[in-house]
Amino acid sequence: MPKEQCIGIEDSNNGILSVYNAGLKAIMIPDLEKPTQEVKNVLYKEMSSLLDVIELLKDY
Repeated sequence: MPKEQCIGIEDSNNGILSVYNAGLKAIMIPDLEKPTQEVKNVLYKEMSSLLDVIELLKDY
């Protein structure tokens, strides 16, 4: 599968930037750290829990 069709899930701004810079679609589930504007600009999705990701993957 091409990396452009893959996702990376992170809870930190640095993690999201790493996922994005690797060419993956970035999904953030914020924990203590809320997304910065820079991160919001590169996010594929922001979700509240891993359960939301499961629902997304059913349609992916």
